[in-house]
Amino acid sequence: MEVADVRLSIVTHFGGDDIDDMKLTLTAIVMHTPYDLYDEIIVIDDATESLEAQQTFGVFLQDSRFNKVRHHRHHHKHFDVA
Repeated sequence: MEVADVRLSIVTHFGGDDIDDMKLTLTAIVMHTPYDLYDEIIVIDDATESLEAQQTFGVFLQDSRFNKVRHHRHHHKHFDVA
């Protein structure tokens, strides 16, 4: 199998205050990973960031460099374990 035959999906996640770090991560991925090496970048967030941060991230993802990014919000409840 040649390297050209391999295509990746990159999966990453963030929560709350980590949104700026996620922007840096995504920027580094798209700048340093050959575009045709990956099919998509899946970003899962835990839905704990502020509304303002959500909106800012949405605008950030509209940049054409991020057209392979799929953003998913994961709403979940935390349970205390006794």
